[in-house]
Amino acid sequence: MNKIATFEKFLDREKTLFDGGHNIRTPFNVVEEICTKIKLTNNSKILVLFNVEFVIELVYNQKVPVSNITFYTDHDNKSSLVKKIGVKNIIKDMNHAMKFDVWLLNPPYLQGKWRSFMKKALEESKSQVVQVSPEIVKTSSRYVEMVELIKKFGIQKIMNCHKDFPGVVTSSEIVAYYFDKNKKYNKVLFNNKKTIDEKIIEKIQSKIKLENGISNVIESKKSNRKSSKSGKIQTLLSVTNKGVDLKLRNANEVYVEENPENYFFVNWFFGINKENPIYESNTPIGVGENVFQIRKPNGISLKKFKEIYLSKTFRFALSYFRGTNRRIMGRHLKQLPIVPSDINNLYSYFNFTEQEIEHIEKKFSNN
Repeated sequence: MNKIATFEKFLDREKTLFDGGHNIRTPFNVVEEICTKIKLTNNSKILVLFNVEFVIELVYNQKVPVSNITFYTDHDNKSSLVKKIGVKNIIKDMNHAMKFDVWLLNPPYLQGKWRSFMKKALEESKSQVVQVSPEIVKTSSRYVEMVELIKKFGIQKIMNCHKDFPGVVTSSEIVAYYFDKNKKYNKVLFNNKKTIDEKIIEKIQSKIKLENGISNVIESKKSNRKSSKSGKIQTLLSVTNKGVDLKLRNANEVYVEENPENYFFVNWFFGINKENPIYESNTPIGVGENVFQIRKPNGISLKKFKEIYLSKTFRFALSYFRGTNRRIMGRHLKQLPIVPSDINNLYSYFNFTEQEIEHIEKKFSNN
């Protein structure tokens, strides 16, 4: 049994070895394909982040001198393992990540951390970067800034390796990005046809307005606030000012609304399901924790409000922008786009095709 197979068997057996650190492994077949595509010289200085599999492949298959490899570690067991292989250059602080020729990484995916690592790698590397992370080109309407970044730093290839990561939940498929900063970006990568989801979202964005949008009044109100905790606005869903701007706030402001007739009241998971409660009140009501308020748009009834903002169209938009991120639960929409209250058919209003309507209906066939 060769060294690679020995390590693979060992890591398969010791599944909890790196618990407490970034413990999503990069399969050896993916690592081998990545390492055979990068261009190395005898003097290439390589920085490997998080995944020991890259170190194992570089040393035993690619015959890279251990002195050319630096490993960024987030776990003592990882440090011990690469030391046994012979790598002595180990860092724990990204401030020590000086200029390396090549960066190889599969960083944490949660809360978009991988985007910060990608920016760091592209800014600091001298020539090449290969990073395994969620795909952003096909979902570019969510990550416009990141798409511009990968173009700027010479994206050459995007290899889909999602099938090699069974059970790993991400907002989009897992791919390997290949960058060469000494070359112009590969334009072919951005010639993909738009998905039906993207076409639907673009139509929604082209019609709705955010100016003077319907917004929640969950602000500091000293005259009637009974108690509060420090608030912080969190934006999970956000695109250009031409489209859906769904912003969320932590459920931590608590006060009593003295003029309830001016508002609709909703619970903290508003917008997810068609049965989410929206109601009116004629008596003072406590707002905060699990109850929030939305200032009533002029001339719109509670029934019409529900028809518009709990419609399949808006739930589709909410679902699209949150991806697989379930952390939306427990927070609340900060702003809703304006739709004329006299609209009776949202599908016609947004000029959806029969195929697009069928797509939306199928997505919510059980709800």
